[in-house]
Amino acid sequence: MSKLFAYVQFLDDKSKKVVPVKDIKHFEPTTLEDFSKRKIYKIYWPQEDDEANLEKYERSIYEGTILNLGDDEVYIPKRKLDEYENKIINQKKKIKTLQNENEVLKSKIASLETD
Repeated sequence: MSKLFAYVQFLDDKSKKVVPVKDIKHFEPTTLEDFSKRKIYKIYWPQEDDEANLEKYERSIYEGTILNLGDDEVYIPKRKLDEYENKIINQKKKIKTLQNENEVLKSKIASLETD
């Protein structure tokens, strides 16, 4: 697969970051769904300048969970946004359906009252 990124949440401070999959120890996914949201992974803390930092000192490793995988650093948050937008659209559809059902019931009640 191309270069993969993971949207992770660190356990210690609950912060969320996008990191390259190579920064997650012992993790080699074969698909974008090849991870467990419940599993705790050891993740290198993201650095501004990885090459410079690797030469100077060891990078810190923290425990965290993977929230999502993507093949583009920007794609992951957008994918999450798309999921939320779809949920909102579905909720709006449900509301519209309930409003229609309510109108039908009102008209039935009105017709029963006039009979």
